[in-house]
Amino acid sequence: RPAVLRSRLFARTTIVRLRTTDADWVNTVGELEFVQSAEMLDDRLFVTVDDPDSRNPHIVRHLVNAGAEIVSLAEREHSLEDVYLKLMDEEQQP
Repeated sequence: RPAVLRSRLFARTTIVRLRTTDADWVNTVGELEFVQSAEMLDDRLFVTVDDPDSRNPHIVRHLVNAGAEIVSLAEREHSLEDVYLKLMDEEQQP
């Protein structure tokens, strides 16, 4: 099933769109013990966590307490094309 393949092949990532860009937001969410990685691209903060449904409220609270203005929050969705390309890439690697 597509959902099972997506969860097996890709880490779950929350995309936080912020009103202002600040590299410190990466360090702010990095302080949270459950954050696996964080990266800022333009006005979007990509945060990889094990369970976005239970972790996102903590991420939002932590960012707001640090002064961030959140515009939107969403989980990154990988297309079936992404799944296919990832499977083909894994197949070609020794």
